Parts: sequence; structure tokens; C-alpha cells
Amino acid sequence: MQDKSSFLLAADSELEMEEWINTLNKILQLNFEAAMQEKRNGESHEDDEQSKLESSSSSFDNYYPEIAKSTREAEIKLKTESRVKLFALDPDAQKLDFSSIEPEVKPFEEKFGKKILVEPFFVTLSLFDIKNNRKISADFHVDLNHASVRHMLSSASQQMMNGSGDSLHRIQDIHETVLQYPKQVAQKVLKNAKQACQRLGQYRMPFAWAARTLFKDASGTLDKNARFSALFRQDSNKLSNEDMLKLLADFRKPEKMAKLPVILGNLDVTIDNVSPDFPNYVNSSYIPMKQFENSTKTLTAFEIEEFVPCIPKCTQPFTIYNNHLYVYPKHLKYDSQKSFAKARNIAVCVEFKDSDEEDSLPLKCIYGRPGGPVFTRSAFAAVLHHHQNPEFYDEHSGPEIKWVDGGKQLLKISTHLVSTVYTQDQHLHNFFQYCQKTESGARALGTDLVKYLKSLHAMEGHVMIAFLPTVLNQLFRVLTRATQEEVAVNVTRVIIHIVAQCHEEGLDSYLRSYVKYSWFFFEVLIKSMAQHLIENSKVKALFEFKFEFLRVVCNHEHYIPLNLPMPFGKGRVQRYQDLQLDYSLTDEFCKNHFLVGLLLREVGNALQEFRDVRQIAISVLKNLMIKHSFDDRYATRGHQARIATMYLPLFGLLIENVQRINVKDVSPFPVNPSSNSTKDDAQILPTASQLVTPQKSGNTLDNNLPKDLFGVISGIASPYTTSTPNINSVRNADSRGSLISTDSGNSLPERHSDKSNSLDKNQQSSTLGSSVVRYDKLDQAEIKSLLMCFLHILRSMSDDALFTYWNKATKSELMDFFTITEVCLHQFQYMGKRYIARNQEGLGSIVHDRKSQTLPVSRNRTGMMHARLQQLSSLDNSLTFNHSYGHSDADVLHQSLLEANIATEVCITILDTLSLFTMAFKFPSTFYEGRADMCSALCYEILKYCNSKLSSIRNEASQLLYFLMRNNFDYTGKKSFVRTHLQVIISVSQLIADVVGIGGTRFQQSLSIINNCANNDRIIKHTTFPSDVKDLTKRIRTVLMATAQMKEHENDPEMLVDLQYSLAKSYASTPELRKTWLDSMARIHVKNGDLSEAAMCYVHVAALVAEYLTRKGMFRQGCTAFRVITPNIDEEASMMEDVGMQDVHFNEDVLMELLEQCADGLWKAERYELIADIYKLIIPIYEKRRDFERLAHLYDTLHRAYSKVTEVMHTGKRLLGTYFRVAFFGQQYQFTDSETDVEGFFEDEDGKEYIYKEPKLTPLSEISQRLQKLYSDKFGAENVKMIQDSGKVNPKDLDSKYAYIQVTHVIPYFEEKELQERKTDFERTHNIRRFMFEMPFTQGGKRQGGVEEQCKRRTILTAIHCFPYVKKRIPVMYQHHTDLNPIEVAIDEMSKKVAELRQLCSSAEVDMIKLQLKLQGSVSVQVNAGPLAYARAFLDDTNTKRYPDNKVKLLKEVFRQFVEACGHALGVNERLIKEDQLEYQEEMKANYREMAKELSEIMHEQITPVEEKASVMPNSLHIFNAISGTPTSTTVHGMPSSSSVA
Repeated sequence: MQDKSSFLLAADSELEMEEWINTLNKILQLNFEAAMQEKRNGESHEDDEQSKLESSSSSFDNYYPEIAKSTREAEIKLKTESRVKLFALDPDAQKLDFSSIEPEVKPFEEKFGKKILVEPFFVTLSLFDIKNNRKISADFHVDLNHASVRHMLSSASQQMMNGSGDSLHRIQDIHETVLQYPKQVAQKVLKNAKQACQRLGQYRMPFAWAARTLFKDASGTLDKNARFSALFRQDSNKLSNEDMLKLLADFRKPEKMAKLPVILGNLDVTIDNVSPDFPNYVNSSYIPMKQFENSTKTLTAFEIEEFVPCIPKCTQPFTIYNNHLYVYPKHLKYDSQKSFAKARNIAVCVEFKDSDEEDSLPLKCIYGRPGGPVFTRSAFAAVLHHHQNPEFYDEHSGPEIKWVDGGKQLLKISTHLVSTVYTQDQHLHNFFQYCQKTESGARALGTDLVKYLKSLHAMEGHVMIAFLPTVLNQLFRVLTRATQEEVAVNVTRVIIHIVAQCHEEGLDSYLRSYVKYSWFFFEVLIKSMAQHLIENSKVKALFEFKFEFLRVVCNHEHYIPLNLPMPFGKGRVQRYQDLQLDYSLTDEFCKNHFLVGLLLREVGNALQEFRDVRQIAISVLKNLMIKHSFDDRYATRGHQARIATMYLPLFGLLIENVQRINVKDVSPFPVNPSSNSTKDDAQILPTASQLVTPQKSGNTLDNNLPKDLFGVISGIASPYTTSTPNINSVRNADSRGSLISTDSGNSLPERHSDKSNSLDKNQQSSTLGSSVVRYDKLDQAEIKSLLMCFLHILRSMSDDALFTYWNKATKSELMDFFTITEVCLHQFQYMGKRYIARNQEGLGSIVHDRKSQTLPVSRNRTGMMHARLQQLSSLDNSLTFNHSYGHSDADVLHQSLLEANIATEVCITILDTLSLFTMAFKFPSTFYEGRADMCSALCYEILKYCNSKLSSIRNEASQLLYFLMRNNFDYTGKKSFVRTHLQVIISVSQLIADVVGIGGTRFQQSLSIINNCANNDRIIKHTTFPSDVKDLTKRIRTVLMATAQMKEHENDPEMLVDLQYSLAKSYASTPELRKTWLDSMARIHVKNGDLSEAAMCYVHVAALVAEYLTRKGMFRQGCTAFRVITPNIDEEASMMEDVGMQDVHFNEDVLMELLEQCADGLWKAERYELIADIYKLIIPIYEKRRDFERLAHLYDTLHRAYSKVTEVMHTGKRLLGTYFRVAFFGQQYQFTDSETDVEGFFEDEDGKEYIYKEPKLTPLSEISQRLQKLYSDKFGAENVKMIQDSGKVNPKDLDSKYAYIQVTHVIPYFEEKELQERKTDFERTHNIRRFMFEMPFTQGGKRQGGVEEQCKRRTILTAIHCFPYVKKRIPVMYQHHTDLNPIEVAIDEMSKKVAELRQLCSSAEVDMIKLQLKLQGSVSVQVNAGPLAYARAFLDDTNTKRYPDNKVKLLKEVFRQFVEACGHALGVNERLIKEDQLEYQEEMKANYREMAKELSEIMHEQITPVEEKASVMPNSLHIFNAISGTPTSTTVHGMPSSSSVA
């Protein structure tokens, strides 16, 4: 309506006019309902479009008030009809009966027939790229006409109609507007339309065009809500694609689009994304694609041809067959012709003929349009009304055709070939044609082939990409068949050219896809090569070739410039401030420093291989760095520093392998000398001790190689990805552990934490890719070579680079860094000339020619360079012990000088590094605030050197210690130096505990130096500092008084621990010092294998810290929380708060570490039941911190601990100690040789008794021999005697010239109430302080007698503390005795037999051997021995009257139980034995019946044998209680206290 045109609708009568109006109203109503439906579906228009609609609506009301009124009525009707009735939602409405309501009755209305659109129209869709000004798709033709209209257009059969029932076009959701003409007019119009369609149905005229955007933005987001523009009238002078592109360029300019004539109407097309697995579609060649169902009921989609630009980045390799020729008639200049009077309404017909003959027929190969057949013989362009010079825009597709223009240029056409068959590039066409001819058998000419190969460099890029797989296949085929070198060279050059072009265009993915597609064949080749290497034992050769190649490349004279992309300026490298330093092998580093990155990565991978490969790789790296250091071109420090930055990623490589190089024990020879390795060493897997998971046995190919060797050789996998050697994970049980323990690990599972690479947060990189780092130790030669490289970098790099590394490194990385520096000190320490001489004597006369070890020299380098490399070669040999020693004194002197100088240089380098670190990071607060670990460690090391043999070192150490105290004094504002004061005392105590040997004259001189420094310091002369220093040295001398005793008893573990324990008790007011001595005691226990005592030391330390934190209000529970573990812990509550506590810096973290140490110690001691009590203190803290990783670790450990408890309870295979009573006698003095000096034996220990706890199953003979040897070494073997009797010793009866030792085996003792509370074996072996042993005697004075006169004395000992304790021996506090008469001895012995048989039979796993031994001693005994002897002695009629009746009755009851227990045991044994023991079983049964028969005769009652009868017998304790008449009396197995000795 924008052109203000008006239309006149004529009607013959008012009735017809009303019909016209009603028809228009219905049309508007339908359009409105469609619009509202779209609105309900969520499709909204843009604001500007909405405003346009509103404006058009208002203008519409002005022109057509009647229609507007009808529209509003329709809108009201829509609102009412589309809403749900409110009461329909009411549940009560469902109960009502609506049957009485009359149905709705509609009035009479006119019935209309089928409505169709009588004027046919056609739609063509295509895509245009406005940005690049081109058409990017073929045309998509749509026929929306009704079938009856189509029938008017063509009389073709329905079977060939494109758009019939089996249509290949998917047309859905199309709303066909139906217009019914008035009766008289409709008949006339329909008749005219039919006549026009029959005559001109195959011709088309351009009518209108519309456009819409496809994407929302440049990223390709599909715009689903965009709408087509208004329908613009198609100008007959602007029909070409170029004209359309110009119109579309102005599409977003409203001022220009407003000038175009608009046709009333709209076009709606639904656009959506298509998934990759879209089913049932055909491509542009009508070829069905994947997931295609050939069914008439299934709609089929059609894929339109894409016109890809002829540039490489938009081209993809061809994968399907496609061969289309698009023909575009462009322009006809026909106004000057004279053949016709008038030439107008001109149509162009396109045909494809098989020849140029005049009578040749066109081929049926042109794709038809909707409404016509699938293929046609001709196609017509659009007809322009009355145009003599028409322009065309139609597109016709068909096979390739070559146009021949032999006449005057009247008609212009263009073609576009889309073909995967024809290359359209002459160079590639020639090459393919040559290959095709040779394949068909034609004679191949090498010169022609070389010419065609050379011309391939000129082929177009997009053609090369499109035919990439075919080109590469042909090139590889030619290469493999080439017999001439020139052909092979040119083929290789073409392949390189193709790869380079793909790389430049960023299309490497196509090459990878090609290789991946062909990877199966490469796999076969690689595995066959690997099999060949295996069979010929040449795997090592592959690695040798690789590193030889790297060595040659890296020895290039321009190696340094090639690795430094940043330019040199004015004779120096760029400033370090301008460099982005890399400390890990990131991809960025390897791009900027390709060769060194490649070398370091290969070295990192080689470190995971077997020894020979590692040595080759390390040698290449080390030799290269040696050459750098002696290269005259880079002799300045600046150049060397810049070169060092190239090798900074070596830091990360060493840190990844820090556990493998952390070897501080220096051996004179390499750990695994390479000279001893055989050929097979390079092929075998690491030994079993190096692996966590043993390799599975398989075929021979896998048995002798790492699992991923093929992948390693091919470069697609990393070594040891599945079975990682981890020496640290394989733990051997402690030699003092349970002799029958089944546990392979004797410690808690370690908590592993991943180290994040903080040096490159954005890009995590690993030297070894996805491989897991091994943990088996490297050889000493390998370690030294790697450390030399590390030290060279450390020595050469700039301070700024080192600062940057320290700032970027995490805490764990810094710790590993300094661990490596510490290993350097140990590995290169100077051992002395005598040590070197002894080692050379052991090496034998193996002297190699040093020239053969000379490193490669770069070209054009002679003179000094060669001499230096020779010198370094000999230096290298001496460092790595490569057997280049002689035996002469000159050789020894030369070697000692070399090692001494190396040790000096290494120490200076490390000191420089530490000095730089301390200057860069000022941390006095680390020494004087918070935890005292750093200050303590420094004081300890300084005090060690205060005792040096060299006076110069003692002077420096004394002055350094004074400086530390003075600095601490200044830090506190000249108030005190409590921190250093206390840590010095603690360090002295530690040195004494470690038996370093301080306290002599040298150390005293150092203390005097410190005092003199304080007295001569004028600045602090008038402060308290000098007097405080004097007080400190005085306290040190007091502590040193214990040194003599420590030294005297250093070989006596019990006495040494006792002395340290007394020192720990004396420091109750100084928690740090008490902790020091308890830690020292723990180390001694661990060293001696006394793991339970070590665990108790850890528990006491943790309780000490907990008590301190509780008093400070920093922890909720003190030492009382540990009482459930041991009642001995109460002594930690005696902590006194005085000056010694003011510098204690315990905190919650310290306590957590100590508690976890306790848990680990208890695990090693096999006291699993106590771990839960420790974790009850830890878990609340970690829960509060939300430390779920540690909580998971704790609960996992608890699970394992309880599993171990279940295991040991089931098997009974846990022994927690054996106990002995040890008494010492020998106070009297003996004169020495001087006749003036006297010395005692046991002095204060004379007459004292101790309970000794020995590990596991320690026999009496073992501890006796140990103590005898220990004290024989002290007093002399002739002066020590062992008392063999366990009875009471009268010291007056002993000879004063000798030292006597009495050792007696004792067992834990419990009262009846305790036994009821201590239900498990563990509870009866933990926290025990009372012990028992028995002594036989007779009233006549003899030790042994007949059963009727044999008595027994039971001695009960009570120790001061409970076992286990922080000491393995505890003094006896008091003892008492109990004597048993003969019948009580019989009752006791028989009750023991009953209990032993029951225990054996009730075990989950019955020990058959022990059971048979017990049975044999019970039922198969001699006449005068065993149970029957007791029966005859005490139950025979002649003897019963001599004993109390209650004792006799009790003994009879015991025998009844004994017979029942034996019968049950025989039944159990019968179920366990095999056929070879049946005779033995029957013999025991016969003896059992005979014993029961004889007992019946003796006891005058029927004793029935019971061979297999389960009976739960009451505890025999009530029997003994009945004897004594006091059920609650102190008993062992219920025996009475007839006499006691205090």
C-alpha cells in the first residue's frame, strides 16, 4: 500500500458484495489466528518490526473500516474461544449431571466445496554471502501449488512427477491460502487460467523477491526468529546475481529499501539446525545418505549444493562422488536482428546433446523442477515480458559440457563445474592422466614424470586440498615404485610442498586424518620393526641411533643461535628483565627453543628407561653443556648466563626425579656399574624389587619387554604407563617384627598429594607426558652427571633468573630444589686421599686411554678448546668412576686433587646460592617467631662445628653462634634472646643424645670464645646481654655433665634410655627439652627394633603438646585424652609453667603432625586397636577444616586397621612381647691395678629387680646371653656370673668379687575380675603391670619329687608403670608369693590341660600338630606319668582320706571335664586327619577308652568316653576359688594365697 495504489472490486449485486466482504474477513481472521499461534509459541518480532505492523494496522483501519471491525471481532472471538472455562477447573463441577442441558443447535449455513488457488506460482531459495559478495548455494525450487493446479501445468505421468507422492522434496508446515472467487467471475477466471497453463505452462516470469538474514552474528549462531522482508517487485532490468547482490548490500538500509515497490503478501520459511545424524536425506546428486529408509511414508530431505570459494581454507578433501555442471544464461542482445518483425517474450532453452549432428536428440540429464519429472531433456529460462535484450538469472544443472561459440556474440552464458572427478587444474590433470596411462599398461617415461612432478608445485591450493587423499596415494605409489633417484627426489619434494602448504593454511588436521586412516598399515610396519629388533637384541640400538642423531644435530656450530630466537644486540644478549623465562618443558618453550626442548624431552623420557639408555642420554646432555662452557665465542658471563636459561627446564626434570637422585650414601663404585651389564640387560624389565605390580605372563613378545615398547619406539606412547617401578612402595617387614606375621607392610599407607606445577598455571606440562615417574634409584655415575649439569646451570644463570624461579616455585618445589643441592654436597664430598687410594686398590689395574673418552669437539675449534675438552674428559672420568684409575702415587695424588677441587667448587656454589636466597628473602621472623624448626636446625649445625678439630672452623662457628644470639637480642628490642637461648640448650641435648662426643676441651674453648665476644662487645656492654650469655654457657656446661654417662652406656640400650628418661623428667618445666629427649628415646627404640616403646614415646610427646595447648586454651583436651591408650600418660600432667615455657611455639598443626606420627608408630608396633583412639582426636579438627582428602585417608587407614585386627584375632598370629624378671647383684667394690682406685659393679642397681620387655618370641637363653655379653664387656667376662635359679637370692651368700645377674621368664597375671573385662588377647597384652612366675619345691627341700609331694610357689610381681612404656624395662615395685600343696598342684596342672585342649579346639584354624601333641600327652602316657598319676595319687581309696574332701571332689570334677575335653579333641582331630593317620587315630581312641575305664575304677563311678561332644564348660577359676574358699581372692587360675611375702 506504500505506492498509494487503489483497487476496485466489482460486484453484480449486493449479495455478491457481501460474499466478497465475508471472504476477505475470513482471510484476515485466518492470518490473525496464525499470527496469534506464533505468538503463543514464543516467536516474537523485533521492536522496529512491531512498530511497522502497528503503523500499517492504523493505516489499514483508515482505508478499510469494515474489515478492521471484522478483525477486532475475530480477535475478541479468539480470546474467548482459546481460554479455559474457570469452573472447568473446579472439582465440584465433575460431580454435576449435565445430561438435561440441551445440545447446541447451529443455524443453517452454506456448505463450501474444496477451495484452491487458481493462479500458479513458484518459489526459488538460495544463499548469498554479502560480506564476500558471492552466491554460496545452488537454487532450491519449491512448488507450493495445489495438485489440481499442477495438473493444469503439465500432463506428465504422476510416476515421474517431482513433487508427487514419492516426492524427494520435504515440504511441511506450509499454510496454503485459499481464495474462492464469486461464482460468475470464478468460472471465467478458471477457464482462462486452464487455457494459459496448457499453452504456456512450461514458461515462467519473474515476479517478486524477499530476503532474510540467516545468522545472528559472525560466529555462525543461527537466527531462528528472523522473518523474511516484504515482497519486493522484481525489476526486469535487475535479474542477475550481481544485481541481487547489490540489492542485498542495501538490505539493512531502510532509506533505500523504502524506494522499492512492494507487493502485498508475506513469505514464511522455518529454518533450524540439522544434527549430523539427520536421517532420510539425499545429496545434491540424489544419492541416499546414511540412515536412509526407502519408504513412501517417510519424508525425504534434499541437500542443496554448496558453492565453496576457490581458496584453500574453505576447501575440504573430496569424500563422495559429485559431478555437476551449472549453466547460467546471462544476456541476449537481440534488438538488432532482422529475422523477425518483432522479437519479444523471448525464452532460452538449454539442452545437452550427445553430438553436434543436426538430428541428434537431447539427453535426459537435466535435473527437473518441482511439478515435473526428476530428469528432463530441456530447461527454460524465465521469460521477460516484451524485452528484446533480456537478462536471465536461472540456474540449470547437469553433467559437464563444453560450450562452442562459433558465431557472433549474441547470447552470454556462464558455467560452474562442481566435480570430484575433474580437477580443473591442468598440472594435476596431467599428473593423474600420466598415472592412469601407466596403470593401464602404457610405457612410462621418467622424463615426462619428472616434468609433471615439478609442475605440481604450481597447482592451485584449493585443488590440492580437494584432491589431497588421491594426490598423496598416487605420490606414495609412485615413490614406492620409483627406479630412478630423480623421480624419488621430486616425489619427496612434492610431498614436502603439500605438507608445507597445509601447515601454512592451518590445515594440518587433514594430514593427520590421512595418516590416521592409514595408521593400521603403519602399526604393522612398526610392530614388525620392533619384532625384528627384539629377535636380534637390537632395542638398545634404536635409542643409540636416536641420541647419536641428537648429538650430531646439537653439535652444530650454530646450535646456540638456532635455539635463541631473540636477537643479540651490541655484542650482548637481551636483558633478562625482557625475557619470559620458562622453567618447565611447555609447548611454548619447545617452540621457541626447539632443539634444546627436543633434547630435554628425550632425556626426560630416557630417564624412565633401562640403565644403558639413561647413560647415553645423560652423556649427550652433559657433553653438550661442557662444550658450551668452553666455547670461546660465549666466554663472557653474560653469554653463559643466557645459555643457562635455555636449560632451566632441567630443574623441573630433576625435581620430577628427585626421589631417584636423593642418594646421600656415597659408594666408591657406581651402584650398578655399566661395565658389568650384559647385552640382555638392555632388553629385560626392571627386577621384581623395582616394581609395584609384577608383569603378567603372556606370549614371548611381551615377556621380555615393557608393555608399551612398540608405542615408545613409534613415538605414540610413553614408557611405564601401567606398571610403574616404585621402590618406595615396596617395604620389607622389620627384622624385629612378628616372626609369624603375615603383613607385608609394617607402616601406615602414605598420603600422596599431587604437585601442581605453579611455574605454568595456564598450561600444565610434564617432562614425561602422561607417563608416571619411576622411583628406583639411579646409578651414582648418572646422579653425579645430572648434578654436574644442575650445578653448572646454577652457577652460570643470572641472579634475576634465579629470583624468578624461586618466586614462581611452590613450597614443595623449593624443598625439592634444596634437597637436590643437599644431595650435591653429599655426592661430591671430599673423602680424603687414603680413601681414594684404598678404592683404587680395589678397582684393579684397569686403565683406559683417556683420549678414547674425549668429548666431541665442534668444527673449526682447535688449540685451547681441544685442550680444555681433554681436561674436562679426564675430570668427568674421575667423577663418575669410569675405571680410569692407576695405582701409582701420582695417579692417587691427581685424583685426590681433582676431587678436592670439585668438592670445594660445589660447596662454594651451594653457599653462593644459599647466600643469594637469604638476601632475596629476608626472614628473621622465621628464626625468631613462630615454629622454632629453622632456628633449632641452625643451632644444632653450628654447635657441631664448635667441636671441630680445626681451630679456624671452631672460631668461625663460635662467632656465628654469637652473631645469632646477638641478632635475636636486637630483634626483640634488646630485651632477651630467649629463642636462641632455649634452642642452644635443646641442640646441646640433642648432640648428647646422638652421642656426637661434645663436651671435651675443644667445645669448652668454643664456649669461652662466645663469652669473650659478649664481654668485648661495647654496644651491648651496659645491657643484660653479657650476663645472659654467661648464664647460657653455664647451663650448657651443666648439661654436658651428662655426657660422660651417656658415653659410658652408649652400648647399653636400657641404661642409655634410662639416663635420657631421667633428663626428660628433669625438664618437666621446659616442654621443648622434654620433647627433645623423648624424641631421642624414640630413635633409640626404633634403631633397636622396640617399636611398641617408640610408639609410646610418640604418644607421650603428643600428650605433652596437647597438655600445653590445653593450658593455653588452644585445644579442647589435654593429656587425659590419651589415658585410654596408656595410664602412664598422667606423668605429662605434671608440666610446670615457668620461664621455660615462654618460647614454646606449639600449635594445632604441630599436634596434628604428632598425632599422625603416633598412628604410624602404633601401626608399625602392630597395636592396631589403638589407632582409632588417636584418630578420635584428629578427625574433629579435619572436619572443622573441611579437609576431606585427609579425612578420606584417615578413614581408609581405620578400615585397614580394623581389618588387621580381624585378621590377627582370627589367626592368632600376633605376638606383642615376652617378659622377664631381671635382678642385679654386685654392689661391693673391687680394687683396680693401682690399688688405690675402686669401682663398683651395679652400684645403685644392686639388688634391684626389673621387668624387661623383649620383642616377640624371645627365648630365655637369648636375653641371658645378651645381658651376659653386655656386662662382660663392661666388667670383664671373668667377673660376671648368671644365677640359674629363679628363687629368692640372699646377697650375703654371693661372692662380692663377682657381678650376678638373675633372669626369669614371667607371664602377665590378672585377677578374675580383670579377666572378665579383658576379653581379647590384645587387652590381655596391653597396659599390663603385674607378672607371675612359679617355682617347684618339696617339703623335704628338693626341687622335684613325686606327685604326692610336689609343691609349687607362685610369685606375683608388680611394676611401677604399665607395659608398653617409653622404656623397655620398668623397676619392680613389690611382690608377693603363693604356695600350692600337692593336690592343689594336681588341680592346677589338670585345669591347665583342660583349658589348653579347649582353646585348641575352639580356634577358627585348628593347629593339628599342637592338638595331636596335647592329645598324646593326655591319653597316650606311661603308667607312672601324666593325668593317671594324679588320679592314683589323690583319688585312690588309700589316699583320699589324707586330703580335704573339697579338694578331692574338685579334682574329680576336673577329671570329668578332662575326659570330656579329650573326647571332643579326638573328634576334632578325626575330622582333620587324612587316611595315613587313621591307624594313629584308632590307637589314641583305644588309649582314651582305656584311660576312661581306669579312671572309672579309681573314682568308683562310671566315666563314659565322649569322642565328639561339644560342651561349654564353666571357667575353671571357680574350682580354685572353691578350694580357697575366697572367690574374689588374688589368684592365678584361682589358686589360694596360703602364704605371702611382702
